[in-house]
Amino acid sequence: MISGAIFDMDGTMFDTERLSMEGWFSGCHSLGIPLTREQFLLFRGHSVAENDRLFHGWFGADAPYYEVRALRDRYIRDYISTHGIPIKPGLFELLDALKDLGIRCCIATGTARKAAEVYWEKSGVLPWFEAAICGDEVVNCKPDPEIFLRAAGKLGLQPEECVIFEDSPNGIQAAAASGSRLIVIPDLDEPDEDMRDACDAICPTLADAIEIVKKLRTAGLSDEEPI
Repeated sequence: MISGAIFDMDGTMFDTERLSMEGWFSGCHSLGIPLTREQFLLFRGHSVAENDRLFHGWFGADAPYYEVRALRDRYIRDYISTHGIPIKPGLFELLDALKDLGIRCCIATGTARKAAEVYWEKSGVLPWFEAAICGDEVVNCKPDPEIFLRAAGKLGLQPEECVIFEDSPNGIQAAAASGSRLIVIPDLDEPDEDMRDACDAICPTLADAIEIVKKLRTAGLSDEEPI
């Protein structure tokens, strides 16, 4: 039976993956760097050091990775200052439903805590969550399952007692490896066969996941039972 819910943040709770992509494109364009959408998608779920290596592999040893990253950060700050945190559809409906079901919630994000805390405070989500673990608090980034295993531990639960909400390929791979149940909320990637094989359900929005969670919560489904 499911007793805990673990949420990826960027691209799952908040529409910040898209915002980050726009920021990278804006920064690269200003410096004449031809970053593609396919290259940006490879950044997700990796450490800063890994993305630094990718960037220099694409654009040369002198490519200004950290300068572009700073421009990306400024783009995001300016957007949020004007428009607030872009919330993914159905987030608060799902959080309310989880609370009603007695399911405890934890955030597991690759974003560093200092930056993530700004998002949590500005979005107003903190009352629904009792714990969080961030990218600067783990040794191994997604697709390693460490962050999800530690999130389950913060809730005092076993991984199999939790359902994870994710959007990106690396996050989906990490969630599947953790032994938790998995609901995919697609963001920048269309679900492929590997994603479909890894998860219990794919839902267009977080609100669409409510009925799936109710089945997991009340029926205690085994891994072999389809939802």
